[in-house]
Amino acid sequence: MSWDVYDRMMNVYGTDEANRAVATAKETFYLEAVDNPGYHPDCKRNGVPQRFLIERTDVPYKAKFVTFPDEDIWPGDLIEVNGLIYIIIEPPRFLDRINWAAVGRLCNINLKWQDFDGRICSSPVCLDAGVYSTTLNGTDTVQAPDKQFKLFLPFNDDTSKLFLDKRIAVDRRYDKHGKQILECYRITGMNRVAKTYGEGGHLLICELRSSNYSPEHDNVEELICDYITPPTEDDQSEPPTCLINGRSTTRIGKSQKYTAVFVDANGDVLSDVEAVWILDGNTTGWTMTPNGCNTLMLSVDKREELIGAVITLTATAQDGSAHASMEVEVIG
Repeated sequence: MSWDVYDRMMNVYGTDEANRAVATAKETFYLEAVDNPGYHPDCKRNGVPQRFLIERTDVPYKAKFVTFPDEDIWPGDLIEVNGLIYIIIEPPRFLDRINWAAVGRLCNINLKWQDFDGRICSSPVCLDAGVYSTTLNGTDTVQAPDKQFKLFLPFNDDTSKLFLDKRIAVDRRYDKHGKQILECYRITGMNRVAKTYGEGGHLLICELRSSNYSPEHDNVEELICDYITPPTEDDQSEPPTCLINGRSTTRIGKSQKYTAVFVDANGDVLSDVEAVWILDGNTTGWTMTPNGCNTLMLSVDKREELIGAVITLTATAQDGSAHASMEVEVIG
């Protein structure tokens, strides 16, 4: 056996005692973890499959998630297991240089809201009643509930659209007249740094306070406050329409004016769309001259043999989204 081979065999678990102990512990973990009653191979972390050892805690709605060696877990992560979703709300602890352990809290609602464009967003979140208050504010005759909660949710592109004073709905209920309404809250505070802990942390914490339901602005069916009708796919995908204004005949030695007009699905003129003009056919004796925005002058030489000639005039949007064509005939 060569010395190089022998040296690799001796150092396969590390070059010093500490590294060898860690490498051996990792190997032992891999062998024994699959027989642990808390082993869950079919979890998902932020939608990506990842296995965990899951341990119960003294709190029924909390669980401790232990990673396999060299795998991550961060505050703000959503962990799916057995049809339940937990959000990691505390910084992970590094256990003996082997793996990470972090506590997750069971998500209890699927929050829905709209971004600035009216697109509906949703996310599993944890509504924490730890600062619950049953006080009432108002006069002796008019009183309103004044509850306070905390909201734990992952910080991402969608949740970044939430803002201070935004109203959200967490449930449906009935008023004293038997009408279904929303249980609404207003965001009074936001923080995504306090419990992030590290580059991979992405936990957003919001403070909430009771807000009154507004039948004029809130949508009970969608469970969304201050609802605005989102743009439909048809509205977004329907291309503009092009029209050409001008006569279908012209005389030799004369010029005619033609204008391309682009309109959207609502019939509104699009002033920012530019036209590209093309002549098809035998264009001998024809001349195109630009004449302002989306307008041209089409001229025909004063030649008798051009009488009866027909060309096709086409206007196309520069981005290719719309076009129109018309035939123009030379008459005597």
